[in-house]
Amino acid sequence: MKSDDDRSGVKPNITLSLGKEISIDGLIEFGLDTATIEAELKDMFLEAYRMFGVRPFSFFFDTNGEMKLRAESSIGFLSGRLFDIVLQSKIDNFDLGKALLMAQYCKSGALKVSSSKVRSQIDVDSEYTVFDLMGFSLVEVVNDIIKNGIAKSFKDVLHITNRKSGTIDFQNWINRGLLPPPSKTDIESDYNILPNRLIIAALKSVLDFTKNSKLSGLIRSNIMNFEGCDGQVDSYEIDNFKIHHFNIPRRDYESALSLSLAILRKKAVSFLEGEVNLPSALVDLNVVFEEFCSLQISELLNPEMYEVKLQPEYDHPISPEIGGYFSPDITIRNKKNKKMIVLDVKNKYKVNSDGDQVIANADLFQLSYYAASLGAKSAVLLYPSVNPKVEYPVKASESEAAYANKVLKYYATEQGAGFSIKNPTDESLKLYKYQIDLGGSLQNTIRSLAGICLFIESVRD
Repeated sequence: MKSDDDRSGVKPNITLSLGKEISIDGLIEFGLDTATIEAELKDMFLEAYRMFGVRPFSFFFDTNGEMKLRAESSIGFLSGRLFDIVLQSKIDNFDLGKALLMAQYCKSGALKVSSSKVRSQIDVDSEYTVFDLMGFSLVEVVNDIIKNGIAKSFKDVLHITNRKSGTIDFQNWINRGLLPPPSKTDIESDYNILPNRLIIAALKSVLDFTKNSKLSGLIRSNIMNFEGCDGQVDSYEIDNFKIHHFNIPRRDYESALSLSLAILRKKAVSFLEGEVNLPSALVDLNVVFEEFCSLQISELLNPEMYEVKLQPEYDHPISPEIGGYFSPDITIRNKKNKKMIVLDVKNKYKVNSDGDQVIANADLFQLSYYAASLGAKSAVLLYPSVNPKVEYPVKASESEAAYANKVLKYYATEQGAGFSIKNPTDESLKLYKYQIDLGGSLQNTIRSLAGICLFIESVRD
């Protein structure tokens, strides 16, 4: 993979697929020693967690003392000072853009910058680039900055800690032969202070990538408010402006700078379908898939008929009592017959040779315990997929008879029939697995979740 961003030159790349681990001995071939690699990985991990609230990877030594990386549940691109890391999804055609769109839409806890304001800008039938979605978020926090007052002094935004380098690593500057190093007064004048220049540079960068006319208009409107700020930043300022080196008293600037740096550390990453421009951003798929499914199910089911609880806490039904509690992802209680269905959302992609979802023993045992503890006779495991072979039909323009025939065909499938787990008292639990379609537009995924809601309404156990 090669970068189209010449500010950092050619850097080594580490490409990981979710759940996979690789040796990083290859980086030693680029002249990086073990201590340097370990320090860089630590910095990248901490920055990803600070900016996006995700743990991007596990870094460990195996029993042979070999240094390895393991991808966890995040996808995206992470730009480092010495090398870059690309985290890929196992699902074909599901990328950072779709994950970020789902996160923004459900105001996910996996994304610190998501909010209801961004959701109001999203059209579920439209397609957005990663830069569109990050641009909407940046516009939102920049609006907050304008409302609260644009800073004209560096100290109004950032309190430099006792680190000697401050905003500029003087020794590195000297080593690069750039003498004399600039002073603080050289980079500060009215609105043209470094934090504002980074924000304006990021807004202009989004303009270069977006085709969304609404976003373009909002960005131009924001830029006009920063009179005298040229938005000129060099590679050194981008690479070395680390927010965690400073105490930032203004939350609006902290959010804006996090987004701006992620956007400015962009790169053209090569995938099978060609080069894709990505910002240095990550999304935790475990959290996003669970929260998106939970939100849609709670919104789509009729509240007059069903009581939906997300992550409810229940005491263990064990005697004598034990401490702690268990928490299913979703419980649904029919208000009329009082029967309950338990749903467990699993961001897992393991399928057999026929493309059918493989149920892990741990998932089966966990869901069975939840259902038995709550007296539920039905339980559903939700998995992600792209173009699942079988889905509960959502009624279109066909006749009632034609739709009823589609429903019968669904129940004739293995997924629709489910399977029973019998216990010693001869009472049984009906367990179903259901795949949610993550392919296509956001509307397509919402439609897929409408199918599981219709299925839930049809369950009579």
